Order: sequence, then C-alpha cells, then structure tokens
Amino acid sequence: MSVSAATTSGTFFTVTVIAPTSNPLRRQWAAIITNNLKQINIDARLIYVSFGVMSGLTFGCSADNCGKTYDQGGFDVHFVGYGGGTPLPDFGTQNQVTYRSLTAADYAPTGANYYFYHNDTYNQLSVQYNTEFNATARISIAQQMVRIVSQDKPDMPIFYGVDVYGIKNYLSPWGTNQAEGATTANRDFQHWGVSTGTEINIAETGDINSVNQWVNGPANTYYDAYLYNPTAASLEEVDARTLGYFNALATSIKSSSDHLTWDVSFRAHSFQDGVPVTSDDYLFSIMGSIDTDVGYVGGGTLQSLLGDYGHGGACNCSQVQFTYLNGTSDYVVGGTYSHGTAPGGFTATSVWTAVNATSFRFTLTDPYLFADPILTGIAAAPMHVFEELPFATWSNSCYATLHTTPCPYVYNLPGQANHGGNGSAVAYGPVGDGPYFYHGYDTVTGTGTLVKWGGYWNASGLQGLGLFGAQTIHVVHILNKDNALAAFANGQVNFLDANYQLNPTDFPVLTSNGGTGTQRASPGAGFQMMAVQNTHPILGTGTATPLGISDPSRAAEAARDVRAALSHAIPRQYIIDNLNQGIGTIGITEFCSCFGFAYPSDVQPDSFDLTLSAQLLAKAGYTTQSGGVTPIQPPTISCQAPAGSPGGAVSIPSFLSGNTLALSGTFAVVPAKGAGTGGFYATLQQSTDSGTTWTPVAMTLTSTGGYYSFSYTPTVSGAVWYRVFFTGVSYNALQAFAPSSPSFPEGYTWPQSNSTSAGTSQNGLPQLNSTDVQYSAVTTLTVGSLAQVVQDALSSLAASDTVAIHDAVCGLADSTNSAISDLTTSVNTRLDALAAKSDSLNNNLTNLSYIAYAALAVAIILGLVAIALSRRKAS
Repeated sequence: MSVSAATTSGTFFTVTVIAPTSNPLRRQWAAIITNNLKQINIDARLIYVSFGVMSGLTFGCSADNCGKTYDQGGFDVHFVGYGGGTPLPDFGTQNQVTYRSLTAADYAPTGANYYFYHNDTYNQLSVQYNTEFNATARISIAQQMVRIVSQDKPDMPIFYGVDVYGIKNYLSPWGTNQAEGATTANRDFQHWGVSTGTEINIAETGDINSVNQWVNGPANTYYDAYLYNPTAASLEEVDARTLGYFNALATSIKSSSDHLTWDVSFRAHSFQDGVPVTSDDYLFSIMGSIDTDVGYVGGGTLQSLLGDYGHGGACNCSQVQFTYLNGTSDYVVGGTYSHGTAPGGFTATSVWTAVNATSFRFTLTDPYLFADPILTGIAAAPMHVFEELPFATWSNSCYATLHTTPCPYVYNLPGQANHGGNGSAVAYGPVGDGPYFYHGYDTVTGTGTLVKWGGYWNASGLQGLGLFGAQTIHVVHILNKDNALAAFANGQVNFLDANYQLNPTDFPVLTSNGGTGTQRASPGAGFQMMAVQNTHPILGTGTATPLGISDPSRAAEAARDVRAALSHAIPRQYIIDNLNQGIGTIGITEFCSCFGFAYPSDVQPDSFDLTLSAQLLAKAGYTTQSGGVTPIQPPTISCQAPAGSPGGAVSIPSFLSGNTLALSGTFAVVPAKGAGTGGFYATLQQSTDSGTTWTPVAMTLTSTGGYYSFSYTPTVSGAVWYRVFFTGVSYNALQAFAPSSPSFPEGYTWPQSNSTSAGTSQNGLPQLNSTDVQYSAVTTLTVGSLAQVVQDALSSLAASDTVAIHDAVCGLADSTNSAISDLTTSVNTRLDALAAKSDSLNNNLTNLSYIAYAALAVAIILGLVAIALSRRKAS
C-alpha cells in the first residue's frame, strides 16, 4: 500500500486487487471493477493467482499474515465467493454471516472473519440474537445487525448466487436431478442414484490443496470439501429437497426446558477401520475443534457458544470440560488444552460428558437458538487415530495432506487410554465413519478419489431405495469452463460444479450430451463479493486518509466513505445481466436477501455511480487539488506585440490536454469462442501520422462477449488518431506470462505473429489468437491546450502594424481581465460556502468554471481580432 499526494494528474492511493484464476467470470468482473476504481483516481493493480495462493493470503492465512495488507503478506482487496453453509438464519454466529468479532478466536485463522472487521454494537447484537427465542424480537435484532453492516461495508457482496450445476441425466441425487445445492452438493453422495455405470466423476474449477477434516483456513474451500466431507457421517443431515434437517445417526435429541442441557443418543456403528464409534469420539471432535493449535476455522464460533461471552458473565471466556467413558477429563480454556487436571481458577462454562457408549450430554451457560442442529448434529472424530498426535500437527499429518501412498498407523500405543482397543490399519488420508473413504490424490492428473465403504451404517437402507449407487467418485480439477464442458460432452465427467458459473448459454451443450442444467436458489448458494482488509490504513482504519491524518477522531468515518466509494464502483446489475446471463440478485450485505425479514425497508443495494464514488472519496479528503477549496484562477489575457510577421488563423483544438478519453464498445465474438476464456486482450493504438503507423498505448481485457472499455489521457498534442485493436488472444492463453505492456499481447497475434511464406512467424512467436482480430472505428482528435488557443489569438492580433489598433485592443483586454476578475471573486465567494458541503462539487465547479472563463476569454479575443482585422481591411 502506498499513498500519493492528490493532484490532478496523480492518484489518491495504490491498492493491490487479487482475483483467482479458477473462475473465469470472477476474473472478468474483477477487471471491470478494477478499471472503475482507476476512473475514480485509485491506482488499483489487479493480479491473478491460483485459488490456493489467494487462499493463503486471505481466508486461509496463517498467524503470520492474518490481518495484514498485501505489502505485509496479506491482502488489500480480493474477489471470492462464499457459501455452502447452513440454510438456517443463524446470524449470531459465523455459520451464515462472518462479521462477528466477539472474541479473538472469531478472527482468522481460527475464525471466518479473515478481513478483521470489528463493531462492538454488532457483536452485542449477535449475542442477543443467539439467545432470543421470541421471533418478533429476533427479527428486530437482525434488522439492526443488517443496518450496521450495510453502513460499515466491511465487505461488498456483488450478487447472491444461484447454484447452477451440469449433471448427466443418469445421475439422480435424492431421486431427482434438481435437488442439489451448495449446502449438500459435496457431502451427500450416498443419496445419489446411478442408473448407468458406477461412477460419479466431478469437475471443479478450483485447485485441490488439502483433505483436512479438521478444516483449517487453507482447507476451508468448497473444492477441497468434495474429498473430505464424504468421509464423515453426521448425527443430523440436510434433506437436499427441502433443506430441512433430520435425524440420521441420531436416535434421540432432547433438551431441558431452559435449553441449557442437551442429551444426544445415536446408533451403534464403526469407523472405516473397524473401530467402534463411541460417545468419546463426539466429545473428542468438539475438544479438537476448540483447541487453537488445531486451527479449525469454526473454532471461534464454537468457543463463543460454549462460553459466557458478551453479557457480563463470570469470566467472559470459554472454559470447557470433557469427561470420557473411563472417567478421565480434559479441559480447554480459551482455546488452550489441559489434560487430566483442571487449570487453576477453572469454572466450567460448558461440560461435555460421555454418558454411555452411544449417548452424551452437554451443558451451556447461555441458550443457543440453533443448538439443534449446529451442536447436536456434529460428526465424530477418530480419537484412536489422533490422540497421540500433538494438536499443532493434525493439519499437516498424513490424514490431512494430499498423497498417493497409504499411511500405516497403529492405535492403543503405550500410554494411550485404550480408545478403540489394539490394532493397526492404513489410510490415504482422513479416517471417518462416512459413506466413502478417501483413496488418494493423483498430482499428475489433479484427481482425488473416493471409494464406497460397504460398512456405512445406512448402506442397505439407501441401496434398497435405489440410492448409494456410486462405487467410485473422482474429483478432477479442470480450470476452464470450456474444457469442463468438453469433458462433459466426451463423458470424462458427469457432474460440473456450480463454480463454473454455468448459465443458460451453456445448457444446449449439456442437453445435447445427455445432461441437464440445474438451477437452485437457497441461502447456501451464498454470494460473490469484493472483500477488503479492514486493518488497511486507508480502506479499513482510515488513519492514512487525508481526513484521518488531519483529524484522527474522524479516521473511521473516512474509511467508511472510502469503502462506500468502492461499493458504488461495482456495476452489480451489469455483471448479473451481461456476465452471468441474468442469474443472481443484487448483493447488499452477507445476509442473504432471501431472508427478507432481516432487511429494514431503508436498506437498499448500492447504486453504480462513479460520480458518487468521487464525492465519497472527497469526503475522506481525496480531492483533485490538495488543501481543500482552491480558488478559481481564470486565464489572464496578455497583450504583447511579438516580433515578426503577422500571425495566421487561430486553431481551436477538439480535445483539451489533461482530459480523459473514454472509449467503449463491443466486438463481435462467437459465444462458443468466448466462453471460459477469461476474456480477450484489446489494446488502444495511437497514430500521429494519419494512421500510417500505430503504437499500442494501453491495454485491457474484454468480457467473453467482446465488451471493452478504455480510459486514457493523451500524452501528445496536435492531430492524433486512436483505434481499439481486438487481438483475439484470450486471457488464458497468456495467463502464465502476466502481460504488463500493451505490446505484449499484440506480439502473439496477427500481423506480428502472422506466418510468412517460409512458414515461420514474423517475430518468432506463436500465433495465439483463438478468434479473428478486429479494429474499432478510428477516432480523430486535435489535442491542444487552452493556453495555446489564447496565445494564437493574441499572436494574430498583436502582429498588427497599427499601433493605435494594438493599443486599443490591449486596453479592451485589460478591461476584460478586470471583468473576469470581478466575476471570479463572486464565484469563489460562493464556492467557499459550498466547500463544506462537497469538495467534489468544488472541484467540478472549478473545472467547469475554468473552461467557461477560458471560453469567455477566447471569445472576447477572437472578437477583438475580428474587429482589428475589419479595421485593417477598411483602411
């Protein structure tokens, strides 16, 4: 991050914008929004990285770079999608929205608040929401929470998604091919019917990096979840058809009347290595999840639910006791583990007890509205596998990392507490009690494999319904949508993940190849967003904004205005209509608009308005002139008699130096050629010799449909010609090179790389354009300054050979200067009064007034010239 002085030619500040290579449409709207930020004088620098790299800088950060700016190893601004969680309106935790920062554990890496937003009022409301069982009161609390984040804008949802999958017709999740959504798509393959073959072959656009069932930041991706979710079975599951929860392994769930004591019983069953699952394994699952060293991304939420935070409790902390079947106890206080003996001063805020082999009990200090199913529907963790491993090593163990060779392990080692008996087994990765066991990852093909486990507790029941039909599941990383559609067409895959952003233009490919495009709107579909680092000194804290520097007490206010400026630079409806083919609804906050009750009537989506963005930046102190209101300084008409012969005609430029040339349009692109390309490179070419030679001066990416937009300030004067060159070279083709110069993409297309008669290219580079090159119409400008116009006029006049005429004209010029000076004083007086209302307005008036005064001066001078010339003619 760097801050520059505000000038008419400079930029306000610099930010790095990160977008992943894994989603072609996300790359496109990232480019569009970044270009808009540049138009409001923000030096936004867009970079594309793999999803795994982006994860490590953002939501998958470590203790070393969480909460840091890009220059410090974190991020400034990035684009990502968020979804796949519970369909319940669980707003008081981070299970549905991620704004809460009630405890340090709510921040990454143990929490989902990775952008480090903090608002005390919001946090208190989240506690009230969790514990409020009156629906009317709860709605009021939710609306207050929505109003706060809509004003603070800690992140900026672009649109709420609709899950669109491509699926072969012989696959029938839950007996239909229209039931899948983000909440269930990567965890319920046991409910799928397969009428042709025995495989589910899934294509996903994101890279696979982990199979860590203790989901830490790097593993907290929708892509990795396809491989680790099916290895575990939950006490409660979600019916994909209704999005309602039902008892799966659980046989009984009961609570006390005050909702503070819960008893859960479950079916006897085993892990995939044959070791019986007991109540100890469910206690162990919670214990590991709230230990900070494990790094589970939901650990912060669990700590808060099991503590007495936020309401003046005895400790304002979490102190949790776990008592196992053998009578021993473990303790976790504020995320720190103690074995056998309670730490000093321990007072339990939650107690988990293994009642018998198939039932357990837990207590809470505060009631939690969604304890059933969020706490009662958990999955077991194999205590016999992990109990001898240090907590900090779990996420890097053989059970969490990608590899192709099995890992042997033994349990009940000396010193263990006899969990699971004596034995040994092998595992390729996570060990669980789910319907499929993980069978390795092929790094060459980018494919992970799951194999059906016949010992799954409900195998026979599901098979009797015609479900649980897949013997093998392959999950393969295919980056581009075009390639994924081709793989669907040739039968390599039979299920396309929703993150390809499939739309109706892709459906003919699906239907002509024995498939269907499904569309499912639900809270789990989540949202696409632009996230900002809330510790950033400009975007987050505001301490480095001009207003924050001059008045530190208003720094937070300035940062809100800057974030609002960014939000108004997002063309949300355009992105939905033109990039996503009308799929989705405009984003407001992380609270899904499908929960309409949470939105008060005065909270509306931000408009796309770059003028408003500029005004908001001006409120934060970013104006095109430093130092607040700058009085207008109109041009002064000088009257000097230059030596030499009389001047010629006065030339008026068609384009004034220092202004910005805006060009936009759409090139004709065949949809099939543009789909999945990430867009095409286009360059702005300039000529100063009537179009004989052209030089590239700027570069942009078009949309996949060929839309482009340029903003360019000419650096030459005189007659200049401009045109836009559509190279036909896609973003994907040059992705590895990260082009930084407009001449770079031109080197890989006609005419520079055009093959000669000898069969070699003119510049030695391959021709990479995947569609025809095209040119826009030529724009012709005469670029000049107002000063030159005035000087030309004066030169023409002052060359008069009649001293009397010259003196008379100069006298009139002096009178004109005096009149303009009086007018200037009057206008500046009014500008002073307006300045407190809007610095941006002052800047606009300054520019307009300057042009008006200059035009007035030119008109007067030209009038004087006409008078002088007419007199000369008459004599």
